[in-house]
Amino acid sequence: MRYRRLATLAAVTLTLIASAAGAARVEESLAALRAKPDPGDRFMFVVVSDTHSAQSPIRTPAVRATMKEISLLRPELVVASGDLIHGAAIGELRQEWEECLSDTALCGAPFFPAAGNHDIAGPETEALWAEINGPMRYSFDRGECHFVILNSMERGGVWNDASMAWLKADLAASRAQHVFVFLHHPLWESEPARWRTVHEVLRAHPVRFVIAGHWHNYRKFDPVDGIQYVVMQSTGQTYEPGGDDPAVGRIGGYLMVRVDGEQVSYVVVRQGNIFPPEVCLQSDMTERERIAKEVFEPPVIDFPFGSAVDATVQLRIKNPYPRALSSSVKWQVPNANWKIAPLSRDYQVPAEGEASIPFRVSVTKPAAAMYPTPTFSTTYRYGPEQEKSLTLEGEMELRPSFPALRAKQAITIEGKLDEWKNVPAMPCRYPTRIEITDTENLSAKAQFQYDERFLYLAVTVQDNEFYQPYTNDGIWQADSLQMFFDPKADGNDRAHHEDDYEYGMARTSVGLQAWVWRNPSRYEGPAPDIQLAIERTGKFTIYEAAFPAERLDPAALRAGNSIGYNLAVNDRDGPVAGKRHWWIDLMPGAGGGNPPFPMVRLELR
Repeated sequence: MRYRRLATLAAVTLTLIASAAGAARVEESLAALRAKPDPGDRFMFVVVSDTHSAQSPIRTPAVRATMKEISLLRPELVVASGDLIHGAAIGELRQEWEECLSDTALCGAPFFPAAGNHDIAGPETEALWAEINGPMRYSFDRGECHFVILNSMERGGVWNDASMAWLKADLAASRAQHVFVFLHHPLWESEPARWRTVHEVLRAHPVRFVIAGHWHNYRKFDPVDGIQYVVMQSTGQTYEPGGDDPAVGRIGGYLMVRVDGEQVSYVVVRQGNIFPPEVCLQSDMTERERIAKEVFEPPVIDFPFGSAVDATVQLRIKNPYPRALSSSVKWQVPNANWKIAPLSRDYQVPAEGEASIPFRVSVTKPAAAMYPTPTFSTTYRYGPEQEKSLTLEGEMELRPSFPALRAKQAITIEGKLDEWKNVPAMPCRYPTRIEITDTENLSAKAQFQYDERFLYLAVTVQDNEFYQPYTNDGIWQADSLQMFFDPKADGNDRAHHEDDYEYGMARTSVGLQAWVWRNPSRYEGPAPDIQLAIERTGKFTIYEAAFPAERLDPAALRAGNSIGYNLAVNDRDGPVAGKRHWWIDLMPGAGGGNPPFPMVRLELR
């Protein structure tokens, strides 16, 4: 691998991997810096992230308004921590980048982007990034500061040998007083063991900040070895009135970082508002999340899909603190189909103990046992002296079971359903961005069979128009299936595990594709051993697939076992400007692609 260092002028340098000619944005930004006086050790810069240009007609004006506000601050430069565009079919990407360039140019400052998962997703999109933006991993100097842009989408991770060699050489060559590192994914949180390799390199140099995006919510972490880790909020994020909440990081906007000699500081900015860095501490969020996950165990209703519900359930509460806890819990029902008694109840939990509170729940109409479910709220006091209070809310969890029948013979995967007669079908009843009554636009049902070698799946989709311009990991954005497997059936609304799987399948311009996004080995890519047939007839699309047993390891395909499952059927009716795709789920949450969420328990019979 060849490295190239541009000539230093006005204390600006660039180091990058050899890339395609026409590194427009980075080169132009460097030229703009060179044309300005050297600011020395006192200047201000801005960090933005997750602008997602072209995602929606609502977001784009918000991004443009934010960029105009940034221009009034006259920053020395602007860095973007990835996901600049929404990411569409390859034929639409250039138009999205043109909109992004127009949007971000309004900041009026040299602009330096990092790549995110919506920006690049394979060789074609990487080539387009190189043409429009330049390198995906690079660095430059300004004043007494050194800026490092890492590519968290890099094959093999940012800790691969080539990337680490580049980072070590780059930092060793720097004589800057302050170093700032930017990337899209907060890998120190999602991959802490692997990130440690990177951190060990960074801690040997004057690295002040490591800033990422991706989460769309702001978080300030506790410093590690003097390095401040920060997750950016989404720039241009819009919320319904009252939907934003700075205390939990729900803030649209940007960071304003000031370098003043030896001191470096920053504030969190939303249009018209400035917040201190401590507005949302990761340590506080970690404690809140721990309480929500570990202290309360919401009631679970296990029932055969389609049956009535009449059961006593338990709300379990733990108190790990040295003082007894007294409070009350209140329930709200979402509609008249649900009955719960009593609706409120006082409770006491002994010090370092737990309590179980019973409630009677019933749903007399079988088809009405579905989400939304009854929700509870309680004021929980925590800390050694119970000096902090937190309003906790939760919902009753549904865990419907549904049969997967043993196949009478090996099923031929051909997109016909001759072998699926008399096999029960479960409908997808949870819509997103579409009305459930619009069945001609989109409706679907799923069927399941198995033998020792395969889990078989048949999904019948009614859809008025078939449209799928995407390939590979982008297939979820149009007509396709997206599904999750929990081999041990040990996940729930609040937790999934590393042994879970996420697969997709679609009929694309390059043929039938089965794709894996999530699996225990962390492999992402084609899954050619999944047998797949997709047939389109009239307004119906038939998906038929056979998943090899090893694709569901450690699940054992034998009678009496259970496998957690969820399915999203994605749909899009052509390249309609400003209109995103929509979907229906077997259980709510699958189409969002971010577990945990409810799962169906497939019972192998």
